[in-house]
This record gives sequence, C-alpha cells and structure tokens, in this order.
Amino acid sequence: MNDIIESLIDKVSSYNLFNYLFPGVVFLVGLELATAQPLPRYNLVVYLFLAYFTGMTLSRIGSLIIEPFLRWLHLVRFCPYNDFVSAERTDSKLTSLSQENNTFRTLIAVFLSLLAAKSLILLKVKYPQSRSSLAWVLWTALLLLFLFAYRKQTAYIVKRVAAAGK
Repeated sequence: MNDIIESLIDKVSSYNLFNYLFPGVVFLVGLELATAQPLPRYNLVVYLFLAYFTGMTLSRIGSLIIEPFLRWLHLVRFCPYNDFVSAERTDSKLTSLSQENNTFRTLIAVFLSLLAAKSLILLKVKYPQSRSSLAWVLWTALLLLFLFAYRKQTAYIVKRVAAAGK
C-alpha cells in the first residue's frame, strides 16, 4: 500500500500537489469541521483521489468564477499573455510565482466553497425535501464547470502554441 502511495506522489507535480491535492484536503477537513459530521472513511488511496478531484474542482471554480470576478472588480490585473510567455523564458522565478498565485486563487475558492457548503447544509436541514434537487443541481454544476474548464484549457493551449511560435 505504501509503495502505491509513494508511486502516486512521485508522479504528482508540485503544481498538482499545491493546486489540487492540498486545497482538496483543506476543503475536506474544513467540511468535516464546519458540519461536525465526519466524512465516510475510505482507504488512503481513495481519500487521496477524492481530495485531488475536490481540489481540481476548486481550482476550476477559482479559474472560471473567482478570477474573472476579481478582474471585473479591478482587484487584479493581468499582463498580455505573450508578454508573460516571453518573460517566463528569461525569468525562471516567474513559473513558481504564477503557481503560488494560482494556489492563492484556489484557496479563495476553498473558503468560499466551504461557506456555500455550510449554507447548503443549513438549507437541506430546513427543507429536507430539497435533498434530491440539490444533488441534481450539484451534478449539473459540475458538468458545466468541467465543460467550461475544458474550453478554457483548450484555448490556453492554443494561445501557448501561438506564443511559442513567435
């Protein structure tokens, strides 16, 4: 079992560790604390995959919802993408700064999602009949989230290829 876990961890990049796994674990632990109800206990491998998926979902919420909202509020400003790619070639620290920046954005998503989860739990307690409706809303929201994440990632790849060609 430890060999499997070590093999998985070896294959996970630092980006995936800090932007998916770490926020996923923080969210799952925070959810347990916020609800005072323990999550089902899985073996460690299943828990790591659950945390990774949760973190990936939170990262997409950060990318697709929080980042555009913060840009709209003019709280953050981005440089043109081609300038970023050019600067990344000459400044090796820029990659780690960008990764750290994305971690902060994902952690914003973690804490906003914990607030939303707590609100949904209170709603479910007050209106028990809403339980099955909430499940459908969740599955639909996840479908749409990953649909738009796929679209954004594809556009990002196209931009990166175009920038590399210049």
